[in-house]
Amino acid sequence: MREKRKLFFTILIFVVIFATAVAGVWEIWEFTTDSLFGLVAQNDNLHDTMWDIICGTIVGIITMFVLLGLALGILWLIAVIVNKFRI
Repeated sequence: MREKRKLFFTILIFVVIFATAVAGVWEIWEFTTDSLFGLVAQNDNLHDTMWDIICGTIVGIITMFVLLGLALGILWLIAVIVNKFRI
């Protein structure tokens, strides 16, 4: 049981780190396209870049809490069923 808990929390942390990494890769993509093709996806300021990364991280955190809620809800439901039917 303890190993499953460690694995689950590792997955939750991975979700946040992955979301932040994807936001970083997106910013590299914007920078590359702006540099190569003369586009203005980054609006020539750091605020756009930082807000994109911050929003990506916030989405990762929200997703982590949703997954945690689903897992706890499922575990709670299983516990209720087990106690009700004494499986």
